[in-house]
Amino acid sequence: MNTYKLTATALKNGKTLYQVINENGEVISKRTSTRKYVACTIDGSYYFGRLDLIGKGDHGKVLANIQDCKVNTLEKYEAEVKRNIREIRYANKAHLDTFRRFSTEEQMNEPISDSQRDLLIKFYGQEVADSVHTEWEYQVATCNDEHDIRNMMERLGDYETWKKDREDWAASREEGMRVAYLAN
Repeated sequence: MNTYKLTATALKNGKTLYQVINENGEVISKRTSTRKYVACTIDGSYYFGRLDLIGKGDHGKVLANIQDCKVNTLEKYEAEVKRNIREIRYANKAHLDTFRRFSTEEQMNEPISDSQRDLLIKFYGQEVADSVHTEWEYQVATCNDEHDIRNMMERLGDYETWKKDREDWAASREEGMRVAYLAN
């Protein structure tokens, strides 16, 4: 495991240059500030003015998320799938309700444009595009729960793909979230 240290160099303008340096003397991250820091994450995303702040707030949330991504069960995957499906259905329903509430009858019955028709062909197929004529029908067609859920499942992948993606993300973030302390 690599070792890192945080150095502080006073600048002429009253600011301090903070640099995270690895064991080879390479600068990993840096920040210029008027504030005084005692530690920071290696990637420089979080700086701490006191040691008791390490692992708290947003930094703590990222650490918890990293740990959560290391423990992957089929139950977690199924819960994420259900949550995403619920969110898709809610978002589609909310979109249609909002469109209906804030559109006049004339707006809802306007014919769709050529670009809207092209989008329907591209994402939903010729058959759907042929069945859509008005702006309201377009809105309903583009709020297609089955299509959106299928896309979400392709993006999420099967359990093994999902598990590997989460573990890879955790591994990529873990090193950067380690803390470098101010060298005396």
